[in-house]
Amino acid sequence: MNFIKKNWFVFVSIIAVFIIVKSCEPKPIIKVKTEVNIKDIIDSVRTATLKGVKPVYIDTSKSEIRYIKGKTIFKDSIVYVKTPNDNTIKANQYDTKLTANNATAKLKITTTGDLLDVSGTIEYKKKETTTTVSKIVPMSGLFIYGGASVVPMLQSVEVGVDYQIRNTVIIGINADHNFQYNFNSIGVKLGVNIF
Repeated sequence: MNFIKKNWFVFVSIIAVFIIVKSCEPKPIIKVKTEVNIKDIIDSVRTATLKGVKPVYIDTSKSEIRYIKGKTIFKDSIVYVKTPNDNTIKANQYDTKLTANNATAKLKITTTGDLLDVSGTIEYKKKETTTTVSKIVPMSGLFIYGGASVVPMLQSVEVGVDYQIRNTVIIGINADHNFQYNFNSIGVKLGVNIF
């Protein structure tokens, strides 16, 4: 019991240091980095579905038409009319759905003959988002140091140890010697991060 009474200051100091260290412990720094990349995707057609066919009439007098080896080729725009007349030709229009791995294309295919095949690729842009979360916890460290007076030159020297706790609190102890007065002293240090 006598030991506790004589050294109560040491016990109180140790408890105070632990309380200060715990109260000053910083929260981890969370950094979130998001990257967005746009990729051009060329996807193969997997299935082609014909939903229906209906007859349509093309006005040849208003549409640009070329004939190559007996086949009718429309050069530019096609003008459709509801009822046939002397200037129209009959064609079949197919509602077509092309399905790839990650995309769908809905097409209307107009032909003056039989539709034998539909093939090709679907091109589209795909957005890829990558999010990286980093958790940064300030580290603690132990430092040893030495020092000497400059004016007057080497009148006193000191050595010490500092412990920096998570970049918020510094506690330390040092010993110095003064050559002029032949005097030794021991000191303690407590520092708190203020900004």
